[in-house]
Amino acid sequence: GINAEYGVPFSVEKIPLILKRPIEEPRSFAKETWFHYGASFEESERRLRDHKINGAFLVREQPDNKFRLVFRCAGAVRSCKIGQDGRLWIIGKSQFEGLSKLIESYKKNPL
Repeated sequence: GINAEYGVPFSVEKIPLILKRPIEEPRSFAKETWFHYGASFEESERRLRDHKINGAFLVREQPDNKFRLVFRCAGAVRSCKIGQDGRLWIIGKSQFEGLSKLIESYKKNPL
């Protein structure tokens, strides 16, 4: 490998290293109008009831860094978990390389 600081080769075998935490990409989705940090389910439900449009949605992030897609369907407000595995964002068996890509996909395709 190359030592990034000095530009000289080094051997990983001599340095016991376990990768612990990836550096995350900037949270580009945080500026999206559909993103609501810290919104409770009750608050999200109220906002969606006010819209009265099936397909209206928002993504809420809970303080424990868990995400939920909250949406209006058949006159009711529902939600589903958005999982994360490294840089992948997951709903059911579908995986995306970013939260914005997940949302863009479901704006064009049914859940």
